[in-house]
Amino acid sequence: MKAAVMLDKGKLEIRDVPDIKPGPYECLCRNLYATTCTGTDMKLLWNKLPARDVKYPSILGHETVGIVLETGRGVRNFKIGDMVLRPVYGYPGTVVNGFANEFGGFSEYGLVTDRLSALEDGFPLSASEASYSRFQLKLPDSWCTVPESVLLITLKETFSWVRRFGSFYGKNIAVIGVGAVGMFILKFASLSAPRKLIAFASGKSGEERALHCGADELRVLPSEGSSSPDKFDFILDAAGMLDRIDFLAREMLCEGGTIGIYAVSGVPETRYVSSGFCLDRRGPDESNPLIHETSIRMVERGTISLKDFASSFFPFAEMPHAFDLIAQKKEFKPLFRF
Repeated sequence: MKAAVMLDKGKLEIRDVPDIKPGPYECLCRNLYATTCTGTDMKLLWNKLPARDVKYPSILGHETVGIVLETGRGVRNFKIGDMVLRPVYGYPGTVVNGFANEFGGFSEYGLVTDRLSALEDGFPLSASEASYSRFQLKLPDSWCTVPESVLLITLKETFSWVRRFGSFYGKNIAVIGVGAVGMFILKFASLSAPRKLIAFASGKSGEERALHCGADELRVLPSEGSSSPDKFDFILDAAGMLDRIDFLAREMLCEGGTIGIYAVSGVPETRYVSSGFCLDRRGPDESNPLIHETSIRMVERGTISLKDFASSFFPFAEMPHAFDLIAQKKEFKPLFRF
């Protein structure tokens, strides 16, 4: 089978890799669709995640959906034909057939683990498998012909994250970043009727999609030494701003306001001296079954149209080219068909 393999810093190629077989509590899946977690995948590709050193060769990716082809003898919660989220060639941090996994999703075939059955039977799982398999949940069978189904991963992450902050009713909200994550955050923030909802980015190329997702306007993020005409009760970071906390708190945040950090930063966190605000670094809660079920209902009821949050569509073989386009800011959330 083939996989998207990082051979060196900045070098991604589609390569042949050995086949994998499911263990007693695993299912072998054929991947159908994939998408990039654009910020994280690009930082992994260029080995720019602080405190993480990418090993080579390594299989990239963690946003995939597939269909179960074969089940291990102890599997009780999956069956052949089920559509599942996040199959992996190998679990994050492991090495399989000589390939490391960061996080191992971009392969033609992958594994999901029946975590509940393994735990019930006392079967030992590695820490990585036990943790990551929480995200390997089923989708409705009818979604197997819908490439955008893979975007449910980002929907769940952002929905579960935004709801942690409670209601934005009557508040001034800033969202930094207008890629797919920023778009989902804008959409969910808009649903609680903020007084003002402003998107910020490094340029204006994402203006149309920001407005479509509920922003009142898109502004260029102020540079050091300049200030924002408005102060915000909440600043929601979808771009990786950990090195600019003092700037955000000083120039853009209301006294007693909150900065929520969602995005993975490509630079080490700098010490900040500002006070009188809340820095909220709680992550998403996407493995929560209620979040999973609610997210599916939002799509099926038409509250969220997943098509609004993707850019272009590519065959899996063209994934390296799509990453080049991301680097050129010509793509933000490409979809891939295996």
